[in-house]
Amino acid sequence: QQASTAAELSDGLAMSEALFQIEPSVFTPSWFAGILKSDQTNTDNLTVILNMLLHFYRHNLSDVCTSGELPIPEIPAGCQELGSEMIARFLKLMLGVAVTCSNKLLFISKIQSLDETTQHALTACVASFI
Repeated sequence: QQASTAAELSDGLAMSEALFQIEPSVFTPSWFAGILKSDQTNTDNLTVILNMLLHFYRHNLSDVCTSGELPIPEIPAGCQELGSEMIARFLKLMLGVAVTCSNKLLFISKIQSLDETTQHALTACVASFI
């Protein structure tokens, strides 16, 4: 699923698919299928995704969790669409998963193949909390 706006990302489907592709040993096929088949609200889907992201960080990057630097998104109750700041926090957490997961060399090499400005922006983003 392609999504490029905060509104399109707010249902959590594209983010869950990306996480499944990034680290399927944590964001498993059954986890992803559960979100796809769910008739839960956007808020519930985003909460499931956030909980799994935090689980990844607690088990793989516990120092980051205790530093207080983790950009944890706030999901307002009954929210149908997250603002761009909260979507950005989800994307930052996802980027952190990509550069620390078992396939990190693949994702780091993809980042290194981007233009220099984008590389620096992504590196600064990750460095801000990892």
